[in-house]
Amino acid sequence: MLRTPLALLVGSLLVGCVVGDPDGGGDDSGGGGGRCGDGVKEGSEACDDGNTAGGDGCSATCTTEGGGAVPALAAELSKPALDTQLFTDNMITLALKGSGGFAGQVTLTSSIVDTTVGNPVSGATLTLSKATADLAENGSDTIVATLKLASDVRVPSAMLKINVVSSLGTTTTQLPVTIKKQISFPVTLNAADDCVYPTGAATTLSVVTGTKLLFENKDTTKTMIFHIGGGIGGLAHQGDAGTAPGTAYEQTVTGTTGTTDWYCHNRNNPNNLRVAAKP
Repeated sequence: MLRTPLALLVGSLLVGCVVGDPDGGGDDSGGGGGRCGDGVKEGSEACDDGNTAGGDGCSATCTTEGGGAVPALAAELSKPALDTQLFTDNMITLALKGSGGFAGQVTLTSSIVDTTVGNPVSGATLTLSKATADLAENGSDTIVATLKLASDVRVPSAMLKINVVSSLGTTTTQLPVTIKKQISFPVTLNAADDCVYPTGAATTLSVVTGTKLLFENKDTTKTMIFHIGGGIGGLAHQGDAGTAPGTAYEQTVTGTTGTTDWYCHNRNNPNNLRVAAKP
């Protein structure tokens, strides 16, 4: 019988250990730590993209970079709804905010539509302070939307819409708008007790039947008497009692034709304040 020397046997075992187990005892069962950069996610590795370079979402030690965040773009209006009236300018802000590493150009378009049939509202315009915004990584920007309503808008409600287009796709922010069928004319007094009228009212405003007109005394101490000429059903000259400070003289248009002037009796009639009725 041949006998193998003990030294030779031990040497063979050592060689077998080195050649057969280069990882020092690990196996393919996933119980070890895994080898970062081999493209196989194993053990305690959070990721393995096949390399040991950083800055590509998976670090040199196979941990996830950036917390695994997904790029996103939030678009939020400054209020949930708008309650307004005719012959007004209304400002709403839209806040844009990127997250998860989002960056790039955002394009915006706007519209104001009738909530009943979805058609554009006649006499209403919606404009944006800018049509595009360039966001830095996780950056933000604010857009101002101005809704302008004419004096003869007919719909009682509308929907304001802003489309936000980016590399992530298109989202639409919406704001319900309630429109009171009324027009306010705020009037103040200057140091000479002359009436000071709202600038936009210095014209002939078209008003539809059923519109309430509020001639407002914005002075804090003195009474005003509002003159209204004849010619439109439902509108009448105010009596001598006048309009007390902080109140309004209210009249509702019932006619469908005619034109009349109006002013307050504190000496100055500018001769350019008129309303014209329409069906």
